[in-house]
Amino acid sequence: VTIRLGVVENRKGNHDKAIEYFLKSLAISEKNNYAFGIMESNLTVAEGYLGQKNYPVALKYLKKAEFINDTIPFSNITLN
Repeated sequence: VTIRLGVVENRKGNHDKAIEYFLKSLAISEKNNYAFGIMESNLTVAEGYLGQKNYPVALKYLKKAEFINDTIPFSNITLN
C-alpha cells in the first residue's frame, strides 16, 4: 500500500512526497527481508529521482534493484 501511494504521488509530479513513500516501503521490506519488495522499492525510489532529474542518485537505486533482480526468480516486477 505504501509503495502504491508513492506511485500516485509520483504520477502527480510530487516527486519529493513519492520518494518519502518509496523509502518507507524500502525500510519495511528491508525489515522483513523481503527481496521482491526491496527490489521494487529500489526501482520506485529511482523513478522518483528520475522525475527530479537527479540521475546519479536514480542510477544508484537502479543498480541495487538490478543486483537483487539477478538473485531472485523471474516475476512481473522483473519486467519493470
